[in-house]
Amino acid sequence: MNNAQYTTNLAALNPQASFFKSNGTQCEASLFMPANTPTATVILAQGFGCLWQFGTSNAISAYVKAGYAVLAFNYRGFGESEGTPRQFINPFQQVEDWCAAIESVKANSDLPETIVLWGSSFSGGHVISSAAKVSGISAVLAQVPHCDSRSAFKHVGLKKSLSGLGHALMGKVSALFGREHCIAIVADPNSGAAGLSYPGWKDAYLSMVDSQLRWENRVPARALLSGNGYNPIDTVDQISCPVFIAYGAHDQGILMSDVEATAAKIIHCELWKFDGDHFDAYDGGKVNAEVIQRQLAFLKNHL
Repeated sequence: MNNAQYTTNLAALNPQASFFKSNGTQCEASLFMPANTPTATVILAQGFGCLWQFGTSNAISAYVKAGYAVLAFNYRGFGESEGTPRQFINPFQQVEDWCAAIESVKANSDLPETIVLWGSSFSGGHVISSAAKVSGISAVLAQVPHCDSRSAFKHVGLKKSLSGLGHALMGKVSALFGREHCIAIVADPNSGAAGLSYPGWKDAYLSMVDSQLRWENRVPARALLSGNGYNPIDTVDQISCPVFIAYGAHDQGILMSDVEATAAKIIHCELWKFDGDHFDAYDGGKVNAEVIQRQLAFLKNHL
């Protein structure tokens, strides 16, 4: 399959600037509308430390061409969204942002109330959590989703976990004095504390970054403490809509056992395992086109 079949300059789709409030904080979004009346609304946001613009162009253009409206948004503190501290990653707050985005779509008379949630990596967990929390979701598309923080921390290893904890505590103390101690969002292995540091991930992640956008490779270190107790797998029995999950057989950061255990608890779930690592599902990745085709087929079957 040729990824080029989906590649589009998103500006050519004439996105409309859009905004919504999440717990009093304004989040920025872009609304992409198809040529004809949309059949459903896809809400999209990206993963750990990302902006929605990173690695999603092919998927957005494919959904719009297939007749879906797409609302792509950035979490509070990211991109042009309001909120401080900047680029603070709190999964519970980000799920609040998802719920606010869903309510904004429901309140927009120009958009269908047939709502699809698209998330990848960390936001793959968010869409699972949101579908369990909010009624009226028609389908969920989750790529390489984060499912269980407990096993994720064990998977990182004791040395890295202790290093991260040390930086997180240092950040918490620094914040008391009005300073922010930060670490890299993504880094090479053995190059110091970072949110993500699996082999090859730094280059893959940064290849998606648009240097023209408001983004830095840094996250407040104390944010590492905010993920404690965030386990989307514990909520999936509350999901009533169909869910599509794509995951990699060689994903270094997402455990296959977590994904498979999560899928087994969802009433209507289509699970697709691909031969690749985490970033192979994004723009330019070797399975990007096939993931999109499977997602579109899933939506056609279930909507």
